[in-house]
This record gives sequence, structure tokens and C-alpha cells, in this order.
Amino acid sequence: MAPLDMVVPTYRRMHALMFYFDRNHGAEELLVLVLKTLNLPHEFLPAHADYRTLTMYLHRNPSGKGPLMFHMIGNEQIWRLGTNDILAYLIETYDTVPPVPPVPPPISDGG
Repeated sequence: MAPLDMVVPTYRRMHALMFYFDRNHGAEELLVLVLKTLNLPHEFLPAHADYRTLTMYLHRNPSGKGPLMFHMIGNEQIWRLGTNDILAYLIETYDTVPPVPPVPPPISDGG
């Protein structure tokens, strides 16, 4: 198992981890993971929020740098959650980081 600081926490890897976690452990557990990482009680989650809400509002800051953000509709809350926090939780809890396939090079338009 590679140390956490050797794991590159990219936006693409974040999505791959969330997809892996959802497929193997369920969307409900993913929501609990987010709440646990933020030290929030399960009841704090808006009743209509679900995995789709999380992935739909997961994005990079406009600058392209900094933490990823979970925008949760409901309580007018914006929860900032660094990628490393989720990666650390997944690695610590499940001792696994699924491989992410390499990104193909961009197609040249000849210009």
C-alpha cells in the first residue's frame, strides 16, 4: 500500500473513487462517508439529497486549484471537503485505491 502522500488526488481520480465506492458499498454509505469526514450527524443531510446530488455538484473551484466542493442543496450549506480527506478515509477504512486508467492524449486537429 502506497503512502497517502504518493497518491495523486486529481479530480478524475476523485470521481473514480466515488464511482468505485458507490458500486462496491452503496450510495447511502457514500453519503455517510461524507458526513463522517465532516463530523456531521447523519440527520444533518437534507432528506432529498442523494448520490446524484453529490456527483452533480462536485466540481473544482473556478481557478482550477484548491479543494473540491460539495454543494448540498437543502440547508443552504456549502461544505468544503478536500480531496485528500476522502482519499485518506477510503484508504484507512478499506485499504484500497482502485486504479485509474491513463488519460488518452488529446486528438490533434492539425492546427
